[in-house]
Amino acid sequence: MVKNKKFQKFIDNALYKSCPVHSTSYIQHKVRVALGITNDEYVLALLIQKLEEQDKDYTYDRIYNHIGMDEETVNQCAGNLAMKKLIRTDQDTKRIVVTAVWLDAHRSQNDENFEKFYEQAYGKTWPGSKPLARETYDITVAKVGHEYLLEQKLAYFKFLSLPDNAFRGTMQAVEFLSPKAERYAEDWKGYIESVPSVIKEKIKEKENTITPVRLTQEQKDKMYQ
Repeated sequence: MVKNKKFQKFIDNALYKSCPVHSTSYIQHKVRVALGITNDEYVLALLIQKLEEQDKDYTYDRIYNHIGMDEETVNQCAGNLAMKKLIRTDQDTKRIVVTAVWLDAHRSQNDENFEKFYEQAYGKTWPGSKPLARETYDITVAKVGHEYLLEQKLAYFKFLSLPDNAFRGTMQAVEFLSPKAERYAEDWKGYIESVPSVIKEKIKEKENTITPVRLTQEQKDKMYQ
């Protein structure tokens, strides 16, 4: 056992820093600014929400493994979040959980973003249950972010709108957004490039492109003789 407390703290920090961080956090800065919290505080609160949803305990090791935040920073951020009434201790489970204030702030922003995601594009609309898609959106947007989902949705609808794909039906939004199936993560832009009509159009454009010819000095001299 190490008796020197400073050395022990050094060893503990070294062990923490050797842990692999294996999580990605997407900060909704509009929400963060409205709540008046820092990036670190937002990321910690988001992780607390995820741990609660996964029914996992709040531990320093688990937090470090996910977001690389040491114990001192965690305590400082958690204190500020508690003062702003964004996290609390659940009286039944004794776990740290996010509050309705945190959830409502995100629900309001997600409502706006979801409507943009659900809009018609390239003459295509989402079939199926919109409320169910809304619930799934909340889960997936926390994982990959709104801008990415919107970009992938537009690529998917563009893919469907091509004449070659007239026979294809549109999948339901809840299937596209599913965190298990991850259809949103497919290479829809790559699929577009592989469609025969797109390939033919690119070949046609290439054939009609005039490639400038670079003359040699000798050829230039002959031109002006």
